[in-house]
Amino acid sequence: MVTEPSRRQSFRNIGLLAAVQAFGGSNSSIVMAVAALATVNFAPDPAMVTLPVTAMIVGLALSTSTATMIIYRLGRTRGLMLGAAIAIPASLMAALAVMLGSFYLFAAALFLVGVSGAFIQQVRFAAADSVAPHLKSQAISWVLFGGVAAGFFGPQLSSLTRTWIPGSEYAASFLVIAVLSLASILVLVPTRLAPTIAPGGSADTGRPTRLLLRQPEIVLPMISAALTYALMTLIMVAAPLAMVHLCGHSPAGPLALFSGTWWRCSRPASSPARSSAASARRW
Repeated sequence: MVTEPSRRQSFRNIGLLAAVQAFGGSNSSIVMAVAALATVNFAPDPAMVTLPVTAMIVGLALSTSTATMIIYRLGRTRGLMLGAAIAIPASLMAALAVMLGSFYLFAAALFLVGVSGAFIQQVRFAAADSVAPHLKSQAISWVLFGGVAAGFFGPQLSSLTRTWIPGSEYAASFLVIAVLSLASILVLVPTRLAPTIAPGGSADTGRPTRLLLRQPEIVLPMISAALTYALMTLIMVAAPLAMVHLCGHSPAGPLALFSGTWWRCSRPASSPARSSAASARRW
């Protein structure tokens, strides 16, 4: 029999998992903010600059079910730690790809970042199941707040570190993902999360997928989530490209836009005429 978490343990799990969501969510926001800008320098064709970001989304989508099964078998803490660990070599691959100018290595690295992100998607469910019943709504809210914070911290960190490696702009931004992932692992160590199967209980197979997909209360939120995620991705990926390569802003401008300091982007950093001419030659 599983004992109900105490109030202190519940709040501890909420705080730790909110931090994990903020760290892990920052990985995705870093990729969306700077991946296309980095790819411009070595993409084989301008039309392919957003392909690495697409690779991350595909990796996340394809790995969601697998991540769930792994967490189910390993337990929540170890499963989430494994997911965070996947992003460490992925970020090193991405930084190396930027330095080498290897487009396909870069896309493969971001695919693995997406795989790691599939595990992070499970944090909110771990929080809801690992607190006292009357604190479930607060747990989900605070974990979602961690995701909102990631939308600000990720672009800010990528802007701060984009020139740290001379001659390889944005390479250091992807190294930040390794640091954040390591921080996620360390934060997960002291968590005490609920088991995926109650001791002495049997695994519940649940309802079949075909039955779930017939229910509007499930299908409509799925459609809504897909559309809003697509809109977010469009804005976060296409806007920096347009602002830098068509409008003549410095790369720090679009990143400041996503970190909340949008007023810094009110004027281009260079002459619009020169920027338009340079962009026309490339684009």
